Amino acid sequence: MGIIGDILEVAKTLFDLRNKLSKAKKERKQAVADYYNRIADTLKHVVAKLRANEVPHGDCEKVLTYAEQLPETIGDLIGNDVAIELSKKLANAHEVELLLYQLDAATDREAQLAQLEKASGYFEASADSLRAGR
Repeated sequence: MGIIGDILEVAKTLFDLRNKLSKAKKERKQAVADYYNRIADTLKHVVAKLRANEVPHGDCEKVLTYAEQLPETIGDLIGNDVAIELSKKLANAHEVELLLYQLDAATDREAQLAQLEKASGYFEASADSLRAGR
């Protein structure tokens, strides 16, 4: 599936699980929403750098850190097994700095970047949904 596909799959799955998170206390929802927004912001940074044909230095480590934090952040809310599975997918996709080289040879570069933006959008929508109490 590749880096972009794995990130998009994690984002979609977490978006679909937002109802499970709606049962959390308000403070917890805010913390999870902030966590999702940090991931979304990182993905936006990656896309901006890739569009400028620059390597998004430092973002690999951010994505890996977010992956490692996922089970402790929401495992009790969505199920620890699901959280660990999503964590592994996100960890497998952490090498976003390699995307520049992969996209250079791709004929569908913009479509792939759009998929990464879509993943960012899912994370943002999930965060917004939590803040809205849904």
